[in-house]
Amino acid sequence: MKIGISAETFSDLSEDLIKEYDINIIHSSVIMGEEAKLDGIDITASDVYRFYEESGNLPRTCAINVSEFISYFSSLLEKYDEIVHISFTSKSSGTYFNALEASKQFNGRVRVIDSLSLSTGIGLLALKASDLVKEGASNAQEIASYLDEYKKRLCVSFVVNTLTYLYKGGRCNGITMAIASVLQIKPQIVLEDGEMHSKNKYRGKDEKIIESYVNDVLSLFPSPDLERVFITSSSEDLPAEMKEKAVKILENRGFKHIYYTVAGATIATHCGPKTLGILFVNSEDVTWKKK
Repeated sequence: MKIGISAETFSDLSEDLIKEYDINIIHSSVIMGEEAKLDGIDITASDVYRFYEESGNLPRTCAINVSEFISYFSSLLEKYDEIVHISFTSKSSGTYFNALEASKQFNGRVRVIDSLSLSTGIGLLALKASDLVKEGASNAQEIASYLDEYKKRLCVSFVVNTLTYLYKGGRCNGITMAIASVLQIKPQIVLEDGEMHSKNKYRGKDEKIIESYVNDVLSLFPSPDLERVFITSSSEDLPAEMKEKAVKILENRGFKHIYYTVAGATIATHCGPKTLGILFVNSEDVTWKKK
């Protein structure tokens, strides 16, 4: 039984990881003015920010439609017996439902997982699915069942540098954005049960904010799975000091594999530049309880 692992471009995995873990990717479209571009192929995060600066408008993101998924799954089933597809959280996009509808065309050979996550939270599930294939999982259903429990342990959060993009996208109100701007507050956004919520608020220099944020997350979840962790940024030109500070803390904590990735255009459209997050798997189910 040859099982293929699949995810969407929203998973923000690097080309090296996609190749190493044999993960198949379907690319979504981002609309720049009147032109549709494929995320990860024709457009990057930097293009999103440039478009906004020049036009004052955000690009539009699109759910991958049913027919696109049918064509994509059909091509994958030419080389795999079964497919496990890991999709963007159903709480923020119709992509999961479109993938699920498309999967009905293939007589159980395609299993679609609602990641209830985004960005490299999805990526963590894809890497684990690839691990399970290498370890000899017998079929796609076995992997899907494992991931449905495993995803409850995902620890996904970010510190957002500006609320402008979330405001423009309808994910925060004008009063919140204005207060954050005046007070120079950088909010922490956490993902819980597939939905985004604000948790901590930070002020000060970027390097100090990242230090506080990473330490706060690790103190809240002191027993993470140390196999792998992602540092995911929405900017290709993120200041080196911010990345280095996060890497140092995570190395000291004992993580074995620390992956740095840059988010694609879709995620960038919603979070804006200089957003940075750490994403890992906890030893138990994640609940963002107050300290």
